Amino acid sequence: MLDLPLWAWMLAGGVLGVVVGSFLNVVILRLPERMKAEWRLDALDTLGVESEDKPLPPGVVREPSHCPHCLHRLSVLDNIPLFGWLLLRGRCRTARPPFPSSTRWSSCWAAFLARLSYGSSARPGRLSPAWCSPGC
Repeated sequence: MLDLPLWAWMLAGGVLGVVVGSFLNVVILRLPERMKAEWRLDALDTLGVESEDKPLPPGVVREPSHCPHCLHRLSVLDNIPLFGWLLLRGRCRTARPPFPSSTRWSSCWAAFLARLSYGSSARPGRLSPAWCSPGC
């Protein structure tokens, strides 16, 4: 295990949590809509009914992040979890409607939980992940 000070482990845990929380937010928002559209197409195909030529909602990985209101593609700087939200002051760069509050709260909660998971220390003055502590 790396011999890093407490603040470095806390920072790493927070950054990891923000990144994971941001990705989970994308999954939570996009996956149900994509699955619903695919199920609808499968049902129409099974019934032999002609389906509309409507594009599928964005997927989780391949489609880039965009504003949910105007579908404007977010730049690389705008996509940095939590910091992009702060940079844009919680609004779209072009249309200016506010982003959903769930985007920042999911990242904040994930960062908090990730930092909390590093709270179990095996030795005084050193911080190690709770699952790596000796004696477990």
